[in-house]
Amino acid sequence: MVGVARQGREGEAKVWPVSSVHQFLAVAGLKATVPVERVEAFDATAPPNFLRVLQDSDVLLAGHAYWVKVNHDTVWVISN
Repeated sequence: MVGVARQGREGEAKVWPVSSVHQFLAVAGLKATVPVERVEAFDATAPPNFLRVLQDSDVLLAGHAYWVKVNHDTVWVISN
């Protein structure tokens, strides 16, 4: 999977939704390879947006969706 983050309209955050990853990856590992500002995941117990900010020690799991805010345009290639 390849995720591409792009600048939105002026003032919008650069965010790309990642539908899944193919391996277990800690948020800290992602931050070491991509200029990530914040990673969020679905959380059914966190209304109204149902998102929570992941910590560096949290692990990205295959089949889950994540929202990744990056500092500038970037490409992230995920391989098996």
